[in-house]
Amino acid sequence: MTRKQDSIRGVEQEQENDEEQQDLKEDSADRSPLNEIKENAQSRAQEESLRTIYRNNLKKILDRQFEPNGYPENLMSHVAREFLKVESYKPKEEGTTAEYLPDTDTKCVFCFKAVDSSGDAELMPCQGQMGSIEKRKIACRSKFHANCAIKYNAGSFLFQYSALPECQGKLQCPLHCCSLCNNEHYKQVAYAGEMTECALCLRAFHKELCIPAGSKNLDVEIKIEGRGVQFEMIVCPAHFTKKKTGKHIAACDECQNTKDLIKCSTCVRSFHKECQDVKTLDGQPIPADKCEKCLAGDAVRYDVPVLVRWSDNIANLAEV
Repeated sequence: MTRKQDSIRGVEQEQENDEEQQDLKEDSADRSPLNEIKENAQSRAQEESLRTIYRNNLKKILDRQFEPNGYPENLMSHVAREFLKVESYKPKEEGTTAEYLPDTDTKCVFCFKAVDSSGDAELMPCQGQMGSIEKRKIACRSKFHANCAIKYNAGSFLFQYSALPECQGKLQCPLHCCSLCNNEHYKQVAYAGEMTECALCLRAFHKELCIPAGSKNLDVEIKIEGRGVQFEMIVCPAHFTKKKTGKHIAACDECQNTKDLIKCSTCVRSFHKECQDVKTLDGQPIPADKCEKCLAGDAVRYDVPVLVRWSDNIANLAEV
């Protein structure tokens, strides 16, 4: 290297050092006690503002008379997570990435619109929290119209029940309520404990005891506040194509009578039309060849006893 080149390199090195020192000074200035106080004050103001919104919204719901949501006669399907874009993954892969779309903050998670059918444009934020793998609690991004949340009844979800002081005293979307426990009428237990969310629809299940058989584990990294956060999610059985149905049970799933049975086209249950409580699904007449449990998207937990048909009409206990 010539003296001239050496001199140029020395000047460049000095400039780099000066830039590094300037960056350090700026970082130091950003982290100064005064700036930290300002940031903390802003954070506290934002938290108090959000708490005020929560209190006002909760009061609005509690002040309304109880409104039946039509369950189970007029059943609704579990809605898709329309605003969480999950990247494609291969069947054997157990991880992927996802991102919240811009519509997350401007549209309802139930009707997917900014304004509901009554003309109401107010979106209420969910008060629930998401639990990440690193045990960091993150505010749920769901927003909804009050009317849409009250009408939603998939899995016997009852929005106004969660709002009661003797229940949760919060306005929460279905991602904070175990779909299986709630459908079995364990209403209080359904909201307790850690949940695992389905990455594709608005369903959640207790992490330890209620993961439905046939689910796929899926670690999902979602970008939140500029950084990737890992969540343990699943793809619930509702998103898989069912295999060919086996031999049907030779008795009605409800009354156990063996005459004039209808065989379910998607499971081994048999039933009578008059034994079904469900009359419509998403506002349309129900299919004549589907049992109520398939219409409702019911699932079975792992490690629970089930009846298995062995030969003729002999049924033995087995475990999922």
